[in-house]
Amino acid sequence: MSLEGSKAGWRGWRVSAYPLLGAFIIFLPLIIKQSGIDILYVFLVLPALLVMGICVLIYAAVRRNLRLVFMLLTFWAGSGFFLVNSTRIRTSFRWLIFSRQYKRQVLAQGAPTNADLKHVDWDGWGFAGIGTSVYLVFDPNDSLPAAENKPPGKFGISECEGLVPVVHRLERHWYTVDCNY
Repeated sequence: MSLEGSKAGWRGWRVSAYPLLGAFIIFLPLIIKQSGIDILYVFLVLPALLVMGICVLIYAAVRRNLRLVFMLLTFWAGSGFFLVNSTRIRTSFRWLIFSRQYKRQVLAQGAPTNADLKHVDWDGWGFAGIGTSVYLVFDPNDSLPAAENKPPGKFGISECEGLVPVVHRLERHWYTVDCNY
């Protein structure tokens, strides 16, 4: 393979990487802080990206530039992925960066007086009476996965009493519990 052939391959790789990087940068605020920002994205950023994308498609059609069409489709696919998975991505990044502080905060709590597990508020969102509260929970017995999607009742967090919890494992003994209300 010649040097020019390897450069062309590198450029081809960048054609896919740049739109994904752009999508990540545009959706970074949504990944960092979801509350309130998601409405801004739905009503302002997404329509602007759609109009700009249509303009790019028209330009690419006139110029017959398939690479530009590919880049735009890659950007839209990446944007959709980041939008749909923003909560899960944000949780993973938050746990990776701040897990030590959160662990100290939870473990510093005294023994709960009721049957609750040690927990702190982790996240939450909602609109018009429909919402979700997310708690970071320390479960020394790893019993929370058995409580997931069970009928409403008491399962270890009094704030979720009467609600069907959704449990996500972060690591051994550490979970996030989504309580939808």
